[in-house]
Amino acid sequence: MKTLRSLVFLAVFLPSTGAGAQQVVILGSGNNSCGTWMEARRENGYGSLVHQAWVTGYVTAYNNYAVDQDGNVTAGTDADGLMSWIAALIPWIPFSKPAVP
Repeated sequence: MKTLRSLVFLAVFLPSTGAGAQQVVILGSGNNSCGTWMEARRENGYGSLVHQAWVTGYVTAYNNYAVDQDGNVTAGTDADGLMSWIAALIPWIPFSKPAVP
């Protein structure tokens, strides 16, 4: 879970900049603000499911492609725990996007 915190922190607070930065296209819910994510979570409807599916897909892809990890960045928790952790983090970064290239 410590690695996941580091991953999210870096993704939110250190967006890529500079001449050598690669432009990354982010599709889906990763383009919405964290505040939008929380609003959908409060409404607990279809939008919330879409956001949760995007997050779990993002983390699953990270687990698959991160060569410095053991394949389970969320070790010690499940999807509900991950969503709760993100919900606790979002009030600190309401205008950020879940995935910042």
